[in-house]
Amino acid sequence: MKRRHFTALFCLVAALVLAVGCFSGCTGNVKTAEGVFNVRDYGVKGNGSTDDAEAILDLIDTVSQSGGTIFFPAGTYFIKEDSVSIPYRVGMIMQEGASFKLGEDGTLKINSCAFSAPKAQLFFGEGTVSGFGSVPNVLPEWYGAVADDGKDDSEAIGKAIRYAGKVTFGEGTYNIDKTISLKGGFMGSGMNLIGCGADKSKLVLGPDVIGFDGHSDGASVTVFEANGIGFYEKDNGKTSFAIKTNSGAVKARNCHFEGLDTGVWFDYGGFANFENNTAKDTRVVFEISERSMFLYFLGCKADHCGTLIKAVVSPSGGVSNGILVRDCESTNAYAEDIYITENQAVWIYNSSFTGGTGGVAAVYFENHIDSGIDHCVISSAPGTSRAGIFWQGVHYASITDNTISDCENGVYLRSSDSMPITDNKFSGNSVSDLCFRTANKLFISRNEFNSPVTKPITAERKSGSISVVGNSFKAAEYDIATVLDGSNYVIKDNVFGK
Repeated sequence: MKRRHFTALFCLVAALVLAVGCFSGCTGNVKTAEGVFNVRDYGVKGNGSTDDAEAILDLIDTVSQSGGTIFFPAGTYFIKEDSVSIPYRVGMIMQEGASFKLGEDGTLKINSCAFSAPKAQLFFGEGTVSGFGSVPNVLPEWYGAVADDGKDDSEAIGKAIRYAGKVTFGEGTYNIDKTISLKGGFMGSGMNLIGCGADKSKLVLGPDVIGFDGHSDGASVTVFEANGIGFYEKDNGKTSFAIKTNSGAVKARNCHFEGLDTGVWFDYGGFANFENNTAKDTRVVFEISERSMFLYFLGCKADHCGTLIKAVVSPSGGVSNGILVRDCESTNAYAEDIYITENQAVWIYNSSFTGGTGGVAAVYFENHIDSGIDHCVISSAPGTSRAGIFWQGVHYASITDNTISDCENGVYLRSSDSMPITDNKFSGNSVSDLCFRTANKLFISRNEFNSPVTKPITAERKSGSISVVGNSFKAAEYDIATVLDGSNYVIKDNVFGK
């Protein structure tokens, strides 16, 4: 098998003016400077059967010396077993109807800084087409995908993302009927999925499919990012994963997840951003397994899903560190809206979790330190037996300035200590506003306990070092002193409505 490589010195490259659909990419009208070389004038046949590799390589030698752009008119250019590399400073234009056929050992690497091609299949055969480092948008159509035709596009999309490290989807629906493995894929700056918007660029997954699998069989991805794409499962089967990876950094922005088992799943990751995503009828939108750190959720919204964010670390695996949830919403969840265990420094701020029907609580924390919930709105559907906040084994944390209503227990604490519970408003809770069990060092202050319950604050087992200061009780049957069980209480400056 022959291998030849060329480095261009200086050249005048075609200037490309590109604008197609919802994105700017290498598929539009082309204006070229002088120095355009038509491959047919240099012995390249383009008949699909003659091996054109040597003639193309010879032309690259010429263009590398004089500078210019290589033009491929309509035809099929066969590369049987050679390695053809288009250097960075050599422009490349493919006319409508031009394509490459690659033998099993044939490779084409497009490093050109100026590449233009139509939105059509360009590459056929068993060989590899890679590169595109300077091409802003690599289209799945170049590898054989066709939007809106109802056929499986997984092979074409898989080649694009593995060989080029990125793929840009136009408007339309693409079908992924088979898991796309990222094993052995492009490892440069990571892998990127780019769409025109979650309502325009749609990927429909078959049952039991992992749309993009960077986790199984030893696959590893440095960075994986999806932006502006809608992920759906056929018939809302809830058996498929959109993205599964052990990437060091995962990013999903402006995406939508619907009818899936899981939107994004990853482990041992870090520096992950999830911004302005939406979800519907998905079991878990974001799931983090095992140790990860520095996870950022901003403006994500879920409706009629199971859990918006699930982060579960086994006790033997240590803890994760640093999760920020801000400006997020979950409505009508059928499990816990937030479920996080074995973590450190988890902060939920200015978010709402309302109308849920299932799970232990809207927000479930277990074995945390240095965590908090601030400025949130939390409620359950009427008649639902779950807490607003359930914290077990949580220490050095805070619950501040939240509105918690229509739950069984507004806040339920077990084996937790060293935390302020301040400036919250409770109403409509059916059993208690605040219930704790073997808790210690709680500072309960400036809260409004408005639920018409017998005991707004309930101690299920003896607890100690509890301060209840400056709260208002407007609807309780009994005053605060009759419902506490334990020692070392400070109770003062409270206002009782009854």
